[in-house]
Amino acid sequence: MRLSEYRKDYHLFTGKASDVARAAALGGIGLLWVFRVQSESTPFLPKPLLLPAAFLILGLGLDLLHYVVAALTWWGFYSYKERRLRDSNQDPELTHPPALKRPIEVLFVLKLIVIICGLTSLAVFAWGTLFR
Repeated sequence: MRLSEYRKDYHLFTGKASDVARAAALGGIGLLWVFRVQSESTPFLPKPLLLPAAFLILGLGLDLLHYVVAALTWWGFYSYKERRLRDSNQDPELTHPPALKRPIEVLFVLKLIVIICGLTSLAVFAWGTLFR
């Protein structure tokens, strides 16, 4: 398999992982709604659900930040390189410093860890509720 094919697979799987993590976080938030407690005036989350809620909401925030940072990083890189071209029809082969994608990779991993923590803590709560 060519190196470019491995890169395509990497992009495919990280994109899918992001999609699944986002859907799982939203599904987890939906489960939080199911487990909420209805009081006389307003619904609220029991204390054991505050941690999963915080993880899932933080995970969604990191998901957004991950894509915003990636978009701004690559926009900045290509627009800088584009301005330096003499001929706007050129499409040169470029390389980028590895450090340029580190923040993107860190946010990707952090987002997955946080969402997995949220889903795990929600599953522990649900398991405990089911088998009380």
